[in-house]
Amino acid sequence: MGVSEQAAFAFLSFTAESGDATAVLSRTLAAHTAGAATRAEQVTNTLRALGRQFLDREEAGAWIATAAHRAAITLPAAVALERRLRAILTAEAPVDVRRWALALVRALAAMPHDVRVGLLGDENLASTAVAQVASADRQERRPAWLALARTLDAWLTGRPMTRVGAALHALDEPISTRRVKGAEMPRTLRFVGNAIQHDMTTVAGAAVAIVLTGAESDSEGPWALSEPSASALARLPVADALGRRGPPRAGAHPGRFATARGRPPRRAAVTAARTR
Repeated sequence: MGVSEQAAFAFLSFTAESGDATAVLSRTLAAHTAGAATRAEQVTNTLRALGRQFLDREEAGAWIATAAHRAAITLPAAVALERRLRAILTAEAPVDVRRWALALVRALAAMPHDVRVGLLGDENLASTAVAQVASADRQERRPAWLALARTLDAWLTGRPMTRVGAALHALDEPISTRRVKGAEMPRTLRFVGNAIQHDMTTVAGAAVAIVLTGAESDSEGPWALSEPSASALARLPVADALGRRGPPRAGAHPGRFATARGRPPRRAAVTAARTR
């Protein structure tokens, strides 16, 4: 089952909640381009059969397809993340943003490589201490995942980019702010933008979608979180994107992250400001 078929099945599972899946499919551009608008019901049934076969083979609940659609990730990624989240929450649910972030790093580390790259791409890790997460050697992967956890924690706690870069490159001293070719700072900025602000934010959002959908559809699962745990998870996508543990507290001065007109800063501006 290819990625496009997975996406279509997840979409159908989502639209089925309102009972209009076939009607929606018949009106899509893809259906008209393929001349399949008049066969929408047949196409719908075929996609559903393929999706159910995949979920049955993985022994996964049908509701995970809806979670995958809400999270905008593939079915294999949703299944793998759901399994890890189930194990995490059954043992002990994280109660703050930093612990949730660490839990999701561990979840990624436990996934098969071909599934994990759909959430955290290898191309975003090159020339850093995190790159070895793709290694076939478990002993090489372990310090690489630790480097990711430390880098993410430095970003979440608002450390300067020189310290974030030190964690990313497994260095004891802060990296230089020089942005010349081959220096650590350009790699750090790319990593933060691609691997943290995009990939890890996506993973955090997917975790939110899975927990919420699980709470709606799997009453026997560990999805009913305590208020501190649920609140921390809800804040994690924003924290990954902005590099803070949540919105500023009342009375906090926004400082150099504010814009002249009071609007939230653009991602690039936030990242650049951290290097000064």
